[in-house]
Amino acid sequence: MADLSVPAQGVSTRQFSANQSLVRVSLLAIILIAPIPAGSNLPIVWCIWAVALSALTFLWCFSAQSGSILDVVLTARTPLVLGCCAIGFAVAQSFAGSLAQSATLLGAIRLLTYAFLFFLLGATVKNTGQFADVLFFGIALHATVALLFLYGINDFSIWGPKQHYLGSATGTYINRNAFASLLSMGLILGVSRFARPQFDKGFWARGCACGIIIAALLATQSRAAILLGLGIASICFAVSCGAGQRRTLRVALFVLPFVVVVAGLTAVSDRSVFAFVDLQTRAELWHQTLIMIADRPFAGFGLDTFPMAFERYHLPTLPVDVVWLHPHNTYLTLWSELGMIAGSLIPLAIGWVFVILLRAQCLSANHSSIRVAAIGVISFASLHALVDFSMEIQANVFLFIAIIALAIVENRSRSETPVEVENG
Repeated sequence: MADLSVPAQGVSTRQFSANQSLVRVSLLAIILIAPIPAGSNLPIVWCIWAVALSALTFLWCFSAQSGSILDVVLTARTPLVLGCCAIGFAVAQSFAGSLAQSATLLGAIRLLTYAFLFFLLGATVKNTGQFADVLFFGIALHATVALLFLYGINDFSIWGPKQHYLGSATGTYINRNAFASLLSMGLILGVSRFARPQFDKGFWARGCACGIIIAALLATQSRAAILLGLGIASICFAVSCGAGQRRTLRVALFVLPFVVVVAGLTAVSDRSVFAFVDLQTRAELWHQTLIMIADRPFAGFGLDTFPMAFERYHLPTLPVDVVWLHPHNTYLTLWSELGMIAGSLIPLAIGWVFVILLRAQCLSANHSSIRVAAIGVISFASLHALVDFSMEIQANVFLFIAIIALAIVENRSRSETPVEVENG
């Protein structure tokens, strides 16, 4: 891996290396611990992670040369600039234009936390494969705990008796769809790592972990996450395993997505009966949200103010006894809160990364499992965001950012000349 990090004057190489390791391990811990407190979907937890990541950013920047900091920024300047513009607009809203200035300012701090995480991963991670594997097995552990809670402890929840999603795996989350999104991204990351042809211990360990995640994913009974997660994971698995393999194996692997999607459809067939009714409700919610956006198309109502703003536009055609906290469409959330222009900056940043990685994957002579995983995760998140708010949950965003950042680091450091298949 190409190392862009150089210690500042007065900082020994040994001390700088120790700081790098501390930051790297801390980032890994934050990403894997974040799902525990309800997916970190709590304001107090946002503040904790904001303080932690700010401190880690200060520690790294204090010990690194200014040139190293600039190199890291320039590596992913486009998504960082677009993201920072969105953050700046949210901060401006908190001073004027927001329905709830304190909520908008806290939301801007949360977005800044994501920028810090992205920056630090790009600055400190050298062994992307090892980092990705620890993330994957960490998600498998969350899946194991969820299955234990559901089947071993009689549908247990650490947040008290379940009021919703009885009989569905939620793990340490409250919402099953959000938990299913975390599992889907972990599964996509795991199956993309099946690049080596040997059936060694690592292969079987990864296979068992994938099986646990799939079992937990099916147990969530989340329709969109199951179908998208299994479908995209199957394609990523086929691409990774097909690299450098025999033609017959490639054909067999590309048939696998259809088999798995059918299995997923069977698993949620009992809930599919209500899909049309649910879609009608969502469509009406989206319609009323679009009316709201039309009133303030460019200024928005303020980051994290959708529940308050929507009360003004809530028509009786939607259940009046329900408080709508989200429009169940992340794009509509961004446009209603930040406006059509600023609200499009984050999707544009993600789209830019997707195009860069997809182009590199198509033109590269080298196979990169992490690049495949990032392309798959972006595809999953972009599609799932059309019908749900799971990608607005902080723990999910942490994992999403981590996979993308690892792919950018790998893309930056990988030579594009020799043909090779990545070893695990």
